[in-house]
Amino acid sequence: IHYLARAAADSPDERVEFGEHEIDYLFVARVPAGGMLMVPNANEVSATRFVDEAGMRKMLAQARKGELRLTPWFEMIAEEFLFRWWTDLHDRPKLLAHRDVDSIFRFGECAAEPMQVEPPESNSVVS
Repeated sequence: IHYLARAAADSPDERVEFGEHEIDYLFVARVPAGGMLMVPNANEVSATRFVDEAGMRKMLAQARKGELRLTPWFEMIAEEFLFRWWTDLHDRPKLLAHRDVDSIFRFGECAAEPMQVEPPESNSVVS
């Protein structure tokens, strides 16, 4: 498993009352042909599957047609990074050349504005 980048995703979702604004850490891994046991947090992940590159392209096409539901930030991250990384997945030095641990790549509405963290006021309480 290799950590390659961070991405800030901000997306109000018209399908639900709330959207999300988060920083995701992006990892890639090669798994055995038979897959591996995953136990995702049910509050965060509704389904998982292992796919090859053609399968992922098909899933993205299905999502664009409304046949499959993916999060908007996953679609943006997949289009921006995944296929470039996939090309080098079997060559560790080339794969690690994609690593950028100093940047936070921004997608969605947060891409339009610089990320700013305001320091707390001197008399405020942070809990």
